[in-house]
Amino acid sequence: MHRRIKQILYALLYLIFWGGVAALVYTFFLKPPASCFDNIQNQGEQGVDCGSPCAKVCLPVDYQPITPVGDVQIFSLATSTAGSGYSGSVSLLARLQNPNASIAAMSFDYTITFYDESGTSTALATGQSFIYGADIRYIDLPNFRLPQGMTVVRAEISTANPVWIYAIDWPKPNVAVQNFTSLLSLGTLKVQGRLTNNDTVILPSVSAVAIFADSDARPIGVSEMVLDNLAPAETRDFDILHPGIAGVDLSKTQVFVYAKRP
Repeated sequence: MHRRIKQILYALLYLIFWGGVAALVYTFFLKPPASCFDNIQNQGEQGVDCGSPCAKVCLPVDYQPITPVGDVQIFSLATSTAGSGYSGSVSLLARLQNPNASIAAMSFDYTITFYDESGTSTALATGQSFIYGADIRYIDLPNFRLPQGMTVVRAEISTANPVWIYAIDWPKPNVAVQNFTSLLSLGTLKVQGRLTNNDTVILPSVSAVAIFADSDARPIGVSEMVLDNLAPAETRDFDILHPGIAGVDLSKTQVFVYAKRP
């Protein structure tokens, strides 16, 4: 009986010894190094493969995706109409919201899908944009040409592939609109004003979006312009042009400025 117990103990010691050797060999020679792609929270990560030292941002517990606000608005622009739809050239205006205050999207893809009277959908417009933490962003496509023979009655926008960054590391640039006026001259709507970069970095691209509205402040047209390389403390004039629109109320014109921090 005692001999049997000794055999069992020797066997256990043997297994423990060689198990320890195997563990040491794995730890020092075979175990892959910690990385941001090993599905393990290690090396000081704030979450699984996210947070310092990993580039991937840890999404907050209450994370929400970039969300469309209302419908994509379609404005006639030198179009022919069929029934209640639009054809030819149109301008599009979509509104997006980032509900997350702690993270911003340095880039994201968007797709605008069009629907005809039968409900058939076609994804025609795609692009890329950005949005800051807890921010509202207009996406506008002035003078967008629909395929010949296509009539649309509504459109929807969707987003994908956001590249998140902590909002504290990527704050919204301080760009001010100064003294803008909206006027109608020789059948053309014109918004004139000045933009000032009150930030500390050169802004490679600054866009000013003008939304034209009727007397009830309902949008009826949109256009934009882009300034390149606006330096810190620099002020520059801008003009935004749009063909004349019946029923426009110049006092209701709004201007929104978007600049992507480098």
